[in-house]
Amino acid sequence: MSSRSFPIHRAINRPLSFKGFKGPYILLAAIALVGDLFFFVLLYCCGVSPTICLLAAGSLGGGLLTLFRWCSKVYGVHGLEQRRVRRAIPRCWIIRSKKTIINKKQKQ
Repeated sequence: MSSRSFPIHRAINRPLSFKGFKGPYILLAAIALVGDLFFFVLLYCCGVSPTICLLAAGSLGGGLLTLFRWCSKVYGVHGLEQRRVRRAIPRCWIIRSKKTIINKKQKQ
């Protein structure tokens, strides 16, 4: 019997990336583009000139894509989520007296 060789998939543990967007930023960019399309349709239905609609929707979409690409480059795959979590956790708890702890124990 001869041994079989199987291809090695080198990108198994690598984060998903597409055109400079990494991980969750791909989803954010897709949501931004769909929202931009709805914004264009809303402006067009309101009777705004098509040229102004295209300029407004194009600049909004381009700005959002640039923002998400910058966030993807600066924060990486999980960096923005870690930054949000770090903001939610207080740096330190300052307890000036033991009354707050004693009151909590008595209530339980």
